[in-house]
Amino acid sequence: MTSLVAAGIALIIVISLALLMLFRRRGKSAPTDFRVVPALFSADERELYAVLCQTFGERYAIFGRMRAGDLMQRRSESDRREWSGDFGDLAGHSFSFVLCDGNELGVVAAVELRGGRRGAPSRDKVNDGRLRDLCTAAGLTLIELTPARLADREQLRNFLEHALVRPPLPLPSGDGRTEPHISRIDELELE
Repeated sequence: MTSLVAAGIALIIVISLALLMLFRRRGKSAPTDFRVVPALFSADERELYAVLCQTFGERYAIFGRMRAGDLMQRRSESDRREWSGDFGDLAGHSFSFVLCDGNELGVVAAVELRGGRRGAPSRDKVNDGRLRDLCTAAGLTLIELTPARLADREQLRNFLEHALVRPPLPLPSGDGRTEPHISRIDELELE
């Protein structure tokens, strides 16, 4: 009787192991319905990327498709619950490109390419100005472009350069002394 019980237990263990191996093979089969995307960016985005590299490549690091939630956060922990209510849907929005300081990788500006050219569908889901409001509140420069602006590269480079120039800080008027206004410190040489 004990040998019959031992044989039954051994049979149950062997069947359990066989079933376990069978299910593991099914779970590890190679997926065949996937492929690498042909290009990371659309034709318009690649064109904009080339202009960004020509214009800012030596000063800034340029990153593509970064989420707003990775670039901005609430100022205090107590406000985090409001993020999901007010701007939670914007946290997953990806900016076309982000310009960062070349040394520290601090965020300088976000570049948003809106609309599509040649009837291509737009990635733009945020048309109501809330993204612009969020960037303004966070102190992030948002540069919004349309594909039509990509036609003249020189004009686009000038527009981008101008968009990153911050207005000078207002200085209080005092004893009649004139203080210098510095609007760009990128190219300021200090001795």
